[in-house]
Amino acid sequence: MKKFISLFTMLSIILSMLGTFTVFAEERAADITKISTLAELQAFRDDVNSGNTYEGKTVKLAADIDMSEEYGNGKKSWTPIGDSPDRQNEKSFWGTFDGDNHTISGLYSYTEEEYGTASLFGRVYGTIENLNVKGTVIANYQRNSYAAGIANFLAIDAQMLNCSFDGLVKNPNYPAGGLVELNMGLVSGCTFKGKVEGAHLVAGIASTGDGTIINCVNEGEIIGTGTVGAITGYGQTIKNCVNTGCVTERTYVGTSNENSEESTENYVFGCVGGIAGAMPCMFAIENCYNTGAVSGSNYVGGILGVAEHYSDNETLLQVKNCYNIGSITSTTGNYGEHSVGAIIGSREYNYTLDGKNYTKILTSEAVDCYYLIGTADKGTGGIANDTTTALTSEQFANKSSFANWDFDAVWKMEEMLGRPVLRSNRKNMPVATPMPMPVPTPAAPAETRDRVDFEYQNNSTILGKIIFEKTEPPKQQDMRVMIAYEEDGVLTDAESLELSDMSITINILPEYKNCDIFIYVWDKNMKPLMEVQKIVISNN
Repeated sequence: MKKFISLFTMLSIILSMLGTFTVFAEERAADITKISTLAELQAFRDDVNSGNTYEGKTVKLAADIDMSEEYGNGKKSWTPIGDSPDRQNEKSFWGTFDGDNHTISGLYSYTEEEYGTASLFGRVYGTIENLNVKGTVIANYQRNSYAAGIANFLAIDAQMLNCSFDGLVKNPNYPAGGLVELNMGLVSGCTFKGKVEGAHLVAGIASTGDGTIINCVNEGEIIGTGTVGAITGYGQTIKNCVNTGCVTERTYVGTSNENSEESTENYVFGCVGGIAGAMPCMFAIENCYNTGAVSGSNYVGGILGVAEHYSDNETLLQVKNCYNIGSITSTTGNYGEHSVGAIIGSREYNYTLDGKNYTKILTSEAVDCYYLIGTADKGTGGIANDTTTALTSEQFANKSSFANWDFDAVWKMEEMLGRPVLRSNRKNMPVATPMPMPVPTPAAPAETRDRVDFEYQNNSTILGKIIFEKTEPPKQQDMRVMIAYEEDGVLTDAESLELSDMSITINILPEYKNCDIFIYVWDKNMKPLMEVQKIVISNN
């Protein structure tokens, strides 16, 4: 009997523990909302816009979502998640939205209301991460309306991490941002592709704010009036960012819209930069580069259009460890030769304070910055001393040309491009270079025995041993090895590999596991030494 009671008691304890674990698991699961369909995404949006902030909770995409059947081609406008046109009754998202590398496509969001927002999200106080979005967003009110690809507003502690937008962002009369309109938080590891058109404050990543942008890439076309930049239009600390798209500032005189209540006749700044249009001196730009064409009217720079401050004792804004190889041109030449710089459009700024006019105030400095000869007449516009350095193509391919640059942790000399690239966002970068990419070499005859033998450590790491059995091997220092990734026959990325003891180590990033991967082995003159080697990745 005692044995029976003992077993019964033990079974009861186990069952009660299992029940506790079940409740705990349900509570944990309740903190994660999974979304797989458009209907579920709409329900989540409606829940947030009804007042549920999702603070402390995670919303996770479990599948790609195509919105085109309901929203595509302007069939219907998407109301943003956390849409708050009523400032007295703000609705916003405070949780974590994890896209899990899925894509929301077919987005169409349109507004023609004052304080209206066109975007996927409205106001965000939490985190948006690992999300790809494709679509069109348009704001078309005469003023005080906002357009952004993913989020209109990121609060001070909010984050957007590893996200991308591909499509059109347009706001003819007010600011537009490829990913974010007003960024007070952190945008990191994000990419914009497509086109942004806007007014006053326009950019591919975030149009304005006091936040930080790091490890981001703009590949899109950026067009705007007023203050325009590929990464930011105005403000924000910028680090480790890249622009490869064209940036164009179209300065207007008069109103931007015949129905506008606000005259823009005196709003003719014309500040445009390959990274930033204009910035207050409290911010900085570091470890960035531009390869795209930049054009505008007044202040035109390959990295920064102009820095500004409103007192004589502010520190100079630093543009540090940056380079430009894109063409920089002024369309009007209002300030003559002093308006254009391959790095900074002008180091001086004119302003009026308390009725007093201040002219030629020194506002910025370039530290260890370089540009390709021929992209502009000089590195920094204005009458101030130019501290930048012009380099030839040959000098760009040499590490020693870049004084005080960190080639161990920050930069990497990409031999195939003939210039430095950032280690932090190499995987996000398109292959953009003034030199043509080599055409894949046809396979050598079957009898050749020169080859690369691969040893698969796992699905992420592969060791390669270069073997010459038929021909005399060259000296290792005279060899060049490159890895190339192709998707549907299109080259998506390429980089040089380090060769040691005739061996290479290949680390395959997750986003490239569905690509065709090729190894090229050349001599120092880029002449093929063997047939192109293809790597096969097992999905098991």
